[in-house]
Amino acid sequence: MVGRRTAAAARDGRELDLLERSRFRAQFGFAMESCRDAMKPLLNVQGASAFADSNPIQRAWRDLELASRHGLASYEVGQELYARPLLGITEPIAPLV
Repeated sequence: MVGRRTAAAARDGRELDLLERSRFRAQFGFAMESCRDAMKPLLNVQGASAFADSNPIQRAWRDLELASRHGLASYEVGQELYARPLLGITEPIAPLV
C-alpha cells in the first residue's frame, strides 16, 4: 500500500506529506523488525554453527543486523515519528531525524 502511494506521488510530481512520510518510516521499521524476528528461529535451528564464518546464514544474519540498525530502519524511531503528527506534534524529535 505504501509503495503505491509513493509511486503515485512520484508520478504526480508531488512530495509526500508529513503523515505519509512518517507512516512509511513506521512501516519500514516494522518490516525490518519483523525480518530480525524471522531470523531468530533460523539461527536457533542451526545452533552455534550458524555463526561460523563458513556458514552462509551467518552473513545473512550479520547483514540484516547491520542494515536494521540504520536510523531509517529503526522500529522505535519510526513509531515515534508516526505518532507525532497523529498527536498534532510538529517539531522533530532531533535536528537530523
